[in-house]
Amino acid sequence: MPEFKKNLIKLVQHPSVVAQNPKLILIAPAPVQESKQRYIDDIRENGPKRTAENTKRYADAVIERGTELGIPVLDLWAIFAEKAGWKDGMPLPGSVGDNNPVLDQLLADGKRANVV
Repeated sequence: MPEFKKNLIKLVQHPSVVAQNPKLILIAPAPVQESKQRYIDDIRENGPKRTAENTKRYADAVIERGTELGIPVLDLWAIFAEKAGWKDGMPLPGSVGDNNPVLDQLLADGKRANVV
């Protein structure tokens, strides 16, 4: 995670980016469905990468860096989690055993979902 945070800063502060004077917005990743990732992870040597817990860590890192740098963040993780009815203390949305039909609909493969 420290490398991701450093790279995020490098990306938004890169001279080629700064030279354009862009209006930046960072986007925190939406939750993932662990149960739908498993078949991909089974063929990887080092095990699962896209877990609910890891995705939450990346979302938190994006929010942290955005706050530090004064860059607005679209927190898809929080938006999807709220729509799915998630509250602190509950299993993370998309974790094995979550089986949330709202999250299933929001993360439907290739389909548009109304998240706002």
